[in-house]
Amino acid sequence: MLDGVARRTRVVRDPGLSAALGTPVWFKCENEQHTGSFKLRGAYHRVATADPAARA
Repeated sequence: MLDGVARRTRVVRDPGLSAALGTPVWFKCENEQHTGSFKLRGAYHRVATADPAARA
């Protein structure tokens, strides 16, 4: 549903936090979206699935 709207973003491991917590910690780099916002997917989905009256 988000093809052409959102880009795939990296997932990176944080070695310092992983070592401190004793378990792998990964971050999803949603700040790399075109908008710089992690809320793009939710907002797009909400508008795309709204009925026409709500969109207006």
